[in-house]
Amino acid sequence: MPREDQGGELAAALRAAVGGEVDFGAGRRAEYSGDASLYRCVPLGVVFPRDAADVEATLATCRQAGVPLTFRGGGTSISGQAVGRGVVVDCSRHLDRIVEVDPERRVARAQPGWSSTTCAAPPPSTAWTWGRTRPPTAAARSAA
Repeated sequence: MPREDQGGELAAALRAAVGGEVDFGAGRRAEYSGDASLYRCVPLGVVFPRDAADVEATLATCRQAGVPLTFRGGGTSISGQAVGRGVVVDCSRHLDRIVEVDPERRVARAQPGWSSTTCAAPPPSTAWTWGRTRPPTAAARSAA
């Protein structure tokens, strides 16, 4: 269980290790104390990693301090799973891209912060649709 007095030391250690933003301010902590559920839990702070190296550095720093992590990504866990007493790692700000598209295997690999709402359309090299869009009708396909 993290201690409230750990915040200053941990924030300094994370700022030294992470290239992304580290915010342990009261406003940011309040902002990340809830999700779409009624559950509230004020974290020690929030980290916005810029890349995988920042995620690894955050993991190592928090592991050494004995502080738990709660990850936030593309918005799929909003019923109490996105809040915690330790450090919240928000991947949606910078780690939000499609990394690889393989139309032959019909597979796309994305970073943890990616959401179909951050992308207007599927990759042009595919005839894919995102889950919330309707596939084209037969008439639309034949007109193309």
